[in-house]
Amino acid sequence: MSGKWLMALVVLALAAIVLLPGCSGSGVGLGSPPLSGIGEITSSDPENGDGSFREVVHFTASGSGTVEIQMLQGGPDWLLDPYILVFEGDYGENEIPPPGALVTSDDDSGPDLNALVDFFAPDGQVYTVWFTTSGPADFGTYTYTIFRAGTIGPAQHEPIEAGKTPVAPNSKLKQD
Repeated sequence: MSGKWLMALVVLALAAIVLLPGCSGSGVGLGSPPLSGIGEITSSDPENGDGSFREVVHFTASGSGTVEIQMLQGGPDWLLDPYILVFEGDYGENEIPPPGALVTSDDDSGPDLNALVDFFAPDGQVYTVWFTTSGPADFGTYTYTIFRAGTIGPAQHEPIEAGKTPVAPNSKLKQD
């Protein structure tokens, strides 16, 4: 089994065990398993105002340290250009965070057109993550992982090849 395929299976297994819809109340701590999932951006998701759409995940930092979030093209109908925005605070799916709440964002720091951010998260801080795209009408599937820096090896940052990651039925992220 190739390294990429094995890593894709590990991500999916973690998603099945760890991911709860909306991820509210979930902690990302030192040595804790990552939050992982498979999402799909469609025209029924909230619009960003520029023709792009988003899905929203919340998490709480458990222990202070650097958190990394990656959003990768993945699945049979994958997104063209993933984009991540991280906001400090707990904001609903249709809420626009206030000016100054943006902690970090990224378009292409991961391999290819994939998104990757890292930032310092103090213990107990709640974050809202927008998984979106850098352009209008970019619909499709993606995978994401939120983890403490240094807890996942470099192979995790490799893009998952289109068609290699099975997308579970009804895997769409839901706002709680």
